[in-house]
Amino acid sequence: MECLILGSGTIIQSDYQRNCSGYLIDRSLLIDCGPGVWKSLGASGISADKIHTILLTHFHADHISDLLPFMLARYLSLQDQTTELRIYGPVGLKDWFYHLGMVAGSWMSDLKVKLNEVTTAFSVDAFDISPAVTGHTDNSLCYRITGPRNRVLFYSGDSDYNETLIRQALQADLCILEASNTVATKIDGHMTPALAGKIARKAGVRHLVLTHMYPEVLAIDAEREAASYFDGKITLARDGTNVIF
Repeated sequence: MECLILGSGTIIQSDYQRNCSGYLIDRSLLIDCGPGVWKSLGASGISADKIHTILLTHFHADHISDLLPFMLARYLSLQDQTTELRIYGPVGLKDWFYHLGMVAGSWMSDLKVKLNEVTTAFSVDAFDISPAVTGHTDNSLCYRITGPRNRVLFYSGDSDYNETLIRQALQADLCILEASNTVATKIDGHMTPALAGKIARKAGVRHLVLTHMYPEVLAIDAEREAASYFDGKITLARDGTNVIF
């Protein structure tokens, strides 16, 4: 399997060199679609009409705002509007999508979209996917994705340290964890590199990728902090990196 990192940054303007959250699995399954992800897909030679499945972790703008241009690009490029786009996300997805359509225009009603509010495990294409609530928002989700050859990817979305993440990440081949804050700037609902390292160690993952790091985290040795708890492979996420696992 492979994970193309489309967006590893935050909404802070000084972090302009990194897009907001977005990850493409095996060039077919898109996880989150934050600002800059639509442009990054194009720069990577991947057209919107080739992606038929999207997983959303929650509805904060830095994780979903490029979904609208993505869908419009898909609408304009597809001659056959019967090709279905499947969107999976937390409870509240259908209500959020309805209000988005109210302001976006009539074209959205012509785009064939299947909305799925997920609370239990499901399968789509070659992937078995297990969501779990993280507590970042009332219904925010993390995802454990099992693909070909039983390779496992875990993505935390935005989340504070909790036992759910450890269970969901258990023995993952690739574990993508947010590390938004330093110890000094720690706020509820987000993790530090050290906390990400603790989760990776307890879950016994093979490869830890630190992502969603605010500028304060980029100014420290985040890899070293995570390595104080986790002795496996650690990568600092960068836009455009394709991780094979």
